[in-house]
Amino acid sequence: MTKELIKMSIQKVIWANFWKNYQLPVEEMGLVVENFREHTPKVSTNICLPPFVGDPCFKDYSILISLIKQLNPSTILELGTAHGNTVANICSESEAQVITVNALPEQIDGSIITFTLSKEEIGKVYRDNGYENRVTQIYENTKNLNILEYIPPKCVDLAFIDACHDAEFVVNDFFKILPALSDKAIVLFHDTNPSVKGHLLDSYLGCMYLRLKNFNVRQIPESSLAYWSARQSITNSRLISKGMHKIFYSFVTLFYGGDEKFIRALRWYASVFMRGKQNKKDI
Repeated sequence: MTKELIKMSIQKVIWANFWKNYQLPVEEMGLVVENFREHTPKVSTNICLPPFVGDPCFKDYSILISLIKQLNPSTILELGTAHGNTVANICSESEAQVITVNALPEQIDGSIITFTLSKEEIGKVYRDNGYENRVTQIYENTKNLNILEYIPPKCVDLAFIDACHDAEFVVNDFFKILPALSDKAIVLFHDTNPSVKGHLLDSYLGCMYLRLKNFNVRQIPESSLAYWSARQSITNSRLISKGMHKIFYSFVTLFYGGDEKFIRALRWYASVFMRGKQNKKDI
């Protein structure tokens, strides 16, 4: 066996173990949202959440609003302002103060990005609807974000990660906001779904990697949303034992030398070993 074939075999084993053991469990809707109901947006301009944009079968918008009604958060943090429709609807449905982050065009360095907007375009919808006094707008690449420069620790009850969807950004964004999360906080990850079709792949890989790091990220059914709860924060991996999990994680750390290198390798593995596969049952 040639050196290249040996290397490919090792890579395939790493990918197979990662995919088998760290996929996101699908949580029952009632365990995530106690009183889910369908909501109609009060602000429709530039809306960018399913079912109004994207998969018409997904219930992202109503899940978000139902969670807000359930949690009654005092502070909501959003990464990925775009035109500001989500912020406008959050403000129309709650009394929460909103902190929202979006990179200016010259600050962007990721790949999977929905919009590249000017400073005037970022957040225009919430400003046009009169919610500017309840919103703190931050213009920043989330890789450079120090959220505690803007808000105190442990004050955010709901966070919505919807900025750059490159897997390494998703992982980075979660760790960057952790110090600001309250003891009851919920984090939603947008554009995350087990179908891993198109742009949904990277965010799903990022959330799988967070499970590898022992964060209990789960999938919300009928949506492109994953979530993490501070009240159920740590997970046990699907590996046979915690010892096996530690061995796998130690091997990955030794083999790759760091989070970002491994995450980039995962993207490459997905493109090689998932090629031609339609869903996770085929893998």
